[in-house]
Amino acid sequence: MQDRFEALNTWCNKWRMTINENKTQILCFNQKEHIEIKIRMKGKELIHVKDAKVVGIVVDENLRFTKHAQHAKEKSLKALYGISKLLDETGGLRTTLGTMLYKSIVFPHLSFGYPVWCTIQESDLLELEEVHRLALRQATGCHASTATNSLEIITGCPPLRLLLEETLVIPKDPQKA
Repeated sequence: MQDRFEALNTWCNKWRMTINENKTQILCFNQKEHIEIKIRMKGKELIHVKDAKVVGIVVDENLRFTKHAQHAKEKSLKALYGISKLLDETGGLRTTLGTMLYKSIVFPHLSFGYPVWCTIQESDLLELEEVHRLALRQATGCHASTATNSLEIITGCPPLRLLLEETLVIPKDPQKA
């Protein structure tokens, strides 16, 4: 494995590209056990990590994406709390505007990179569905006991699972049809 990193370093030098060995980490994918591999780059041993953020998606060594789900939930809740401050200051907004704010500000945090992490565990998806429900409750001003499917009907917003699955479908170009 060390010879591959040396070849990578040589290739980068040839094309005048630099690798920052202080930011470079090792993440080994394995379903059974944690593997430690010692790799040196420019004389420095690289750090082995159990998870890493790659282009906004938290990837772990087992490819379970649990940490990514937690990260998406946290970011979505922060965005939702920002909307709630707006709702509080204006004395409440109409359901349509609240739903539009959810779809344009909160949902992108929930769905970012879904084609990569669509194999997420059921328990992690339920965590994200909690945010979806909370956002719809906030958009409608309904009570905590209101059923989720009722909130989805009132707002015209499909269930989170369907919204996420829509991101997997490649729409046909109407001009080519």
